[in-house]
Amino acid sequence: MLVSSTRIGLTPLTRPLAASGLEEPQDRFEPTSPGLDLTGAARALASGRVPTVDNPSIWKHDAGSHGTELVWTRAGLTLVGGSPFLQRLSTAGEVVARGEEGVSYGGDPAPRLDGGVYVSCTSELQAFGSSGQLLWSKKISPAESLSTGTASGPEGNCYICDHDTLYAVSPEGEELWTKPLESAWSRPPVVGPDGTVHMATRDGEVYAFAPDGKEKWRFSELKGGGYGFSPIKTDVAVGPDGTVSFGADKLYVLDGVTGQVRWSQSLGNKRGFEHYDTPAIDRQGNVYASGGEERDTVMAFSRDGHPLWSQQLGPTLHLTARPEGGVIMGIRGGALMCLSEQGIHEWTFQDRNTFAKPIFGEDGLIYTSSYGRYVYGLQTPAEWAQKLTQGPPRTPQVFDTEGRIIVGGVRVPKRRPRP
Repeated sequence: MLVSSTRIGLTPLTRPLAASGLEEPQDRFEPTSPGLDLTGAARALASGRVPTVDNPSIWKHDAGSHGTELVWTRAGLTLVGGSPFLQRLSTAGEVVARGEEGVSYGGDPAPRLDGGVYVSCTSELQAFGSSGQLLWSKKISPAESLSTGTASGPEGNCYICDHDTLYAVSPEGEELWTKPLESAWSRPPVVGPDGTVHMATRDGEVYAFAPDGKEKWRFSELKGGGYGFSPIKTDVAVGPDGTVSFGADKLYVLDGVTGQVRWSQSLGNKRGFEHYDTPAIDRQGNVYASGGEERDTVMAFSRDGHPLWSQQLGPTLHLTARPEGGVIMGIRGGALMCLSEQGIHEWTFQDRNTFAKPIFGEDGLIYTSSYGRYVYGLQTPAEWAQKLTQGPPRTPQVFDTEGRIIVGGVRVPKRRPRP
């Protein structure tokens, strides 16, 4: 049976923003565009299989245990927290180095300049070399529980927070400086491209410190506004130009030099921001954030806060800016989706799992994991785009997510069988 866009009433992916007070963007998907093979899509749906015809993984690696973190170092992709505790993989997904030492850790490892990693382990900060060997271990927390993971700067120093104190530690394990904070947060510090260290506190402030520990600015507009909880709901994101952004009662974007609010915008989030809604900033300064009543819409803004586009694709898990512009978004319990800088859906990776926030390797591959155990190496967007231009036209991508079916760039609501 042939299916026409008129009969099934396709809905454009682009969602009007009038309800949130934002400018309504022009629809970027035309349901009646010629060449859309809805017949092939209908066959896929009728068979009960919703195939993913986009970016496949080059390889899949079992890290040995759940909760593994991925970090890119000068030596390549390193896995922390698996079994063995440290593993370094080649671009083919093969283990080329491993380290057996290590204990339960607080997450968020950071790269060292020698190709190794910094790891927070209970009350200690540990440094591992590129071959997985333990270089040194330094006790940080007298309370036996570090409150954050680690971050590292371009000079190679490590930054970590113990409840109400921010520590800077040299690559050799020497304490460089400490900064008391009125109330620390359970998220790691974030280091900008110029080495500026950013730290959000539970009380609602954002600090910016120079690499030598001098305070550059402090944002206090939200201080004390959380009624016992932090008014800042997400991690702090820092863009390539130093722009700072985070989610609170609304989306905030700060000037990286002064700490002043550049712009802010309510995104219509009925349930408010969560940790996994941390915004992303690309090299052009465009800001991507999760919005909509159910946080199921990714929204893009220019560096000046002008709305660019909006796509309702499902409940977002995380957003990661692409080096060339655009964003990769995770769907809770589902796929990774890649959108261009213009908001065009380019590819999907789906293995019926929940995926971790992807990282971009300097080798050109994209790395992610499912449930913190199974690690995937994905093709680069450039390689995949080149493949799309070769050969005969493809049947449009069809995939299933959260009560919707996306067919060739348009959304088809699911219809449940009549009783």
